[in-house]
Amino acid sequence: MFYLMKIKNNYILFFFISLIVRLLHLTFSNYKYHFCCDVERYLRLSENIINGNYNLLDDLFIVAPFYPYYLALLKIISNENFINSLIASQIFISSTTTVFIMKITKEIFKSKFTVNISGLIYSVYPTTLFYTHMIGQETFFQFFFIVSSFFFCKFANKQKFKDLFLFSLFITFSFLTKSHVSIIIIFFVISVFLLSKKIKKKIQNVLIIIITVNLICFPNGLYNYKKNGIYALSTTGFGLSMASNSENFYNFLVEVKNIKELKDPNIINLYPPKIDTNKNIKDKEKYWLDSSIEWIKNNPKKFIVMKLYNFYNFVMPGGNAKHYTFKMWLILFLVALPLYVGSYIEIIQRSIINYKKNLLIISVFFGMLIYSVPFFPQDRLNYIMLEPLYIIYFSNFIIKIFRSNKTKLL
Repeated sequence: MFYLMKIKNNYILFFFISLIVRLLHLTFSNYKYHFCCDVERYLRLSENIINGNYNLLDDLFIVAPFYPYYLALLKIISNENFINSLIASQIFISSTTTVFIMKITKEIFKSKFTVNISGLIYSVYPTTLFYTHMIGQETFFQFFFIVSSFFFCKFANKQKFKDLFLFSLFITFSFLTKSHVSIIIIFFVISVFLLSKKIKKKIQNVLIIIITVNLICFPNGLYNYKKNGIYALSTTGFGLSMASNSENFYNFLVEVKNIKELKDPNIINLYPPKIDTNKNIKDKEKYWLDSSIEWIKNNPKKFIVMKLYNFYNFVMPGGNAKHYTFKMWLILFLVALPLYVGSYIEIIQRSIINYKKNLLIISVFFGMLIYSVPFFPQDRLNYIMLEPLYIIYFSNFIIKIFRSNKTKLL
């Protein structure tokens, strides 16, 4: 272990460690590849694309384009080996993400010890493994997001156009994979504005991000406008997300007593308020938004209680205890507790000293907070966005403790 800490930024070594761990997880875990979120939707839409139907409108929202198109491409290339090709590509991408976690750590902390510890922790941390062999956007989204975070850190340190453009490029790929990142993009834009010294440069840098995102997303937005009557650069869903302010979601987040109730559709039903399926997506979004506002007006106390629950579940490790068996929740809690405590201490300390050097984690944390509390915290979003960054800060926290104890012994 100490030898691994001393290696000088050996990205290749940790890539292969990460690759081996993910292959072992694939071999010995009991989960099936189709377990992940919205699998049927992605498979159906990818098949539609192959058959010439490029409209990604589903019954609830317009789906972000990257993942369905990627699945369609793999199906065309690999035919009957589609699933194996998908899993192999996601394991490779996830292992590559390890390298960029280390690169971000190097940009923030400049310490080979911290860099290697972050690579080691990310390689074996359970929530970094879970989605690698599932049919879902999570693995590719995380890769694009972490790469964009690396270039954000490089820009913060060196103020070079190339790094800002590459950040803008990869954050756009993230947006085209899962559009909830749009809130975080707003914080990134604010951060870039703060990082630049002259007002002219501030405006130029902000425009680079805005123009890059809009230019790349324009074809998809134009297609959605012509086909579905709504200019959606990536996906729709604001009204649908606001529909989480409802009696069903209140029961799901607050009133549910155990996982048995959670699986009983007669007790918990997360489907949004019923609506005429012939309505267009724009009208559906408006209906869900109006229904949400009406519920909030009629249930202000429940609304406040639910938001407090959301905040608590967002900042605490382990997720909502009511959504797991006690044994599973306890494992998740105990594994994540040191990570959360150590990273929170490190983030707060360093942000007080120099917040501009820590604008990456500040932007992501508050962006996710704004997404999670008004709607509801999704464990998988914390797993793929916040926890990788927590690993970076926790790695430095460990090194500081190690050095402190070493000094005391001497």
